[in-house]
Amino acid sequence: KFLELVIPQVPRVAAMLQHGATILDVGCGGGTFMTALAQAYPACEFVGIDSDPHAVRLANFEAASAGVSERIQVQYGKAEEIVFTHQFNLITMNSMLREVCSPLQPRLLKCCFTALKPGGAVLITDFTLPDALCELRDPVHRAALMDLLVEMTWGHRLQTRHEQIPLLTQAGFVNVKNQPLGDNVYTLLCGEKPG
Repeated sequence: KFLELVIPQVPRVAAMLQHGATILDVGCGGGTFMTALAQAYPACEFVGIDSDPHAVRLANFEAASAGVSERIQVQYGKAEEIVFTHQFNLITMNSMLREVCSPLQPRLLKCCFTALKPGGAVLITDFTLPDALCELRDPVHRAALMDLLVEMTWGHRLQTRHEQIPLLTQAGFVNVKNQPLGDNVYTLLCGEKPG
């Protein structure tokens, strides 16, 4: 879905991927997304990071099974503790911003800002809550509400669109946008590091 829904909405990133980019996938999980990107964009190099050792093993297995392990490096680590500096053209986060405790999210995004090369971009896909509570009655929000209940038991929370945008601008990102993906409540939150 990411390739079909997200990449066409961000032409600058599409061009970057075609020409070859270094990409950090924060919260890479089992590596399915990175592997699909590596297969679609053979000029790109990838680093994945995840705080689950089992996911790191799965991601390495996934990359090896697909024959792209020479371009994918997977590391164990917490998202809010990444220590890269000016190394990546693109950072992706898929369904994981909500899994970082709210007080640590600004720190995570500041780490991402530091990890990007000037002119780099961050692409975040996740659930977004509507700004008006009454909008939650719409059945389209059912999956987000179910996820919200689970995340709340772990001390996490989903944000509204108007809460997400300042997270990026306060970290230093510019040209920040939040737009819907397809016809569901997933959104694309993106920003650029000034060049």
